[in-house]
Amino acid sequence: MKKTLKIIAIIFVVLIALLIAVPFLMKDKILAKVKTEINNNVNATVDFKGFDLTIFKNFPNLTLLLEDLSVVGNDDFKGDTLAAIKTTSVTVDIMSVITGDQITVRGVFLDEPKIMLQVLQNGKANWDIAKPSTDTTSSTSEPAKFKAALKKYEVKNGYIDYDDKSLVFHMLMNGFNHEGSGDFTQDLFTLKTMSTLAALTVDYTGISYISKAKTSLKADLEMDMVNSKYTFKENLIELNALALGVDGYVAMPAEDIAMDIKFDVKQSEFKNFISMIPGMYRDGFDKVQSKGKLGLNGFVKGTYNETTMPGFGLNLTIADGMFKYPDLPTAINNVQVDLKISNPDGVPDNTIINLSRMHAEMGAEPFDMRLLVKTPVSDAQIDASIKGLIDLGNVSKMVPLEQGTTISGRFKADVTAKGVVSSLEKREYEKFNAAGNLSLENFKYVSNDFKQGANIGICEIIFNPKNITLNKFDFKSGKTDLKASGWIDNLISYMFRENELLKGNLDINAGVIDLNEFIGEPTTNTPSSSDTVPMTVVEVPSNLEFQLTAKLTASTTMIWF
Repeated sequence: MKKTLKIIAIIFVVLIALLIAVPFLMKDKILAKVKTEINNNVNATVDFKGFDLTIFKNFPNLTLLLEDLSVVGNDDFKGDTLAAIKTTSVTVDIMSVITGDQITVRGVFLDEPKIMLQVLQNGKANWDIAKPSTDTTSSTSEPAKFKAALKKYEVKNGYIDYDDKSLVFHMLMNGFNHEGSGDFTQDLFTLKTMSTLAALTVDYTGISYISKAKTSLKADLEMDMVNSKYTFKENLIELNALALGVDGYVAMPAEDIAMDIKFDVKQSEFKNFISMIPGMYRDGFDKVQSKGKLGLNGFVKGTYNETTMPGFGLNLTIADGMFKYPDLPTAINNVQVDLKISNPDGVPDNTIINLSRMHAEMGAEPFDMRLLVKTPVSDAQIDASIKGLIDLGNVSKMVPLEQGTTISGRFKADVTAKGVVSSLEKREYEKFNAAGNLSLENFKYVSNDFKQGANIGICEIIFNPKNITLNKFDFKSGKTDLKASGWIDNLISYMFRENELLKGNLDINAGVIDLNEFIGEPTTNTPSSSDTVPMTVVEVPSNLEFQLTAKLTASTTMIWF
């Protein structure tokens, strides 16, 4: 009996010794193999500074650690970083490594990843870096010796920048944390995930729909691995104080991505929508007094690929809205909004934007706006108006400003525009109605970051079908004192038609322009080589034609170089 126990003990010690020794014995071989295999199979440059294999981090499993992993593009994206990850950790079943039967992955962990995703106007994506396979063997060959039995995967403090120039869509996710778990060895299973974002920003066609929203997403997904179909089960998205439910699916059986997703707001209080307005969601927001009803829902349905995009829709209604901060004297009252954005089939020209009503009373002053846009690609039909007066001095009475910030002045708008863009291109100005003006008077702004402040005595812009005229502009800031006037031709055509020529003229008369007040004091610190950013040429669009005439008093213009 004692002999048997002694043999078992020896075997156990040998096994432990092997478990400790295997990573070190295999390290150099694995390192060379990993780098070679990765760079042989991707059209990009992949590198990492640190590498380690250990069993101590997730004993008795084997953990691969990569420090400062980077993926830099080639060809159209040469020199552009696709990914930079501080630490990449992959945990595998050590016995699957030893037997060589099937490599079983237990966990994947990314610490501080920075992911920059880009799509060019021609639809080419920078993440499409896999080289075409040169394997000519038939599909009846042996299955891959790889088994993903993920117990958990996690992303900590990530930064994701998605810029799609083909759709004029930009999404920025900062402070991204995500974790999920599921049995990826099954053909059908539930993936449980939890995500949080410190700041989410979404822009589409130059319009900011979400700005730095604190976001969380709790999602259970039914994963159909055979059909590559992923169905939303129990899901909740929170954007600041606004909670949305999501239903539907995303399927990727081939190159195309098919989707049928619906979302709707889980609360009907106007206050929750207010939290989406930049600068409104802050400490003490829970004490804001509010009334009014909110309706918000939408869908995305169809196929996404290089040539098509899914249809989409958004409906937003606000009825009898009001909100007031308890420590401030003035409320914003009678908020009414009716917005519908629809595109049934994904064809960009079939998009209709209909803001039939937007009304608010800020203090005693009403402000109204409406906008209807049809056939925005082929020949945009526009029917819009904006009218109202905003006393900026009342802003601090309605919304808490950052300490040290003051603002005053009067903004007045009375503009209408109705017609089709083609009539402007044909110079048939009588067929396009555009009239009115925008003005800003006695504007003053000071903040902790802009202590010299800005003063605009008068800024007056006049609209007509042919052009937009800057009639008066009187600006002062610190020592800087300038006046300007000018005009812009063809702005509406430029906004809705690609390669349309935008022409303009600007006359500036300045006594002093002190750029030091805007760029700050010069520094005597010498930047290190790691801080140096290569200079690049700023490309001016070829469809701009501007003439600038400036009269400056050179003896009083102070610039540091």
